[in-house]
Amino acid sequence: MQDPSSHVFFLPWVGKELGTYATVTCIVPHNKAILISVDVGTADYSDPSVKLKTPSELKRLVTESNAYPNEFKATLDGHPHDLINDEAHKVTSDLFNLTLPKDNVWGEPEGPDKAITQGWWLMLKPLSAGEHTVHYNTGYGNSKSNPANIPPGQGNPKGYIQDVTYHFVVK
Repeated sequence: MQDPSSHVFFLPWVGKELGTYATVTCIVPHNKAILISVDVGTADYSDPSVKLKTPSELKRLVTESNAYPNEFKATLDGHPHDLINDEAHKVTSDLFNLTLPKDNVWGEPEGPDKAITQGWWLMLKPLSAGEHTVHYNTGYGNSKSNPANIPPGQGNPKGYIQDVTYHFVVK
């Protein structure tokens, strides 16, 4: 479902709310940069917990859940890759259109919606033809961001770890 005219191959979040260990294999066109959603929160108007249907409320919700993540660790083909988890590297989107599929991961109604997303992404320049591996881990808890030590309303309220490996076949 990637736009063939885009210069970027987008890999959305693969995990569950409370963490995941995942291995994914993707065929990637040789001329595309790769954008990986590493540690990202999204808030949309269909979420029943969103009481005020305003962009500022969506931004408030994603900001609260994206405070104090563990240090990121990432490798590309076994070599360390810089991925920094500080506020200066966190990105917040503008309000955008979102179409939720039937039986989506949030259990929300299918159809058009509006959302804001915030967090950290990894952008890779187009990779050479062949096989490549990206591995990263992140999460909340078991590190400097132990949720037990964070004041209420800051950081993700439940600890989780994401440990994700992408095997790319670049053609």
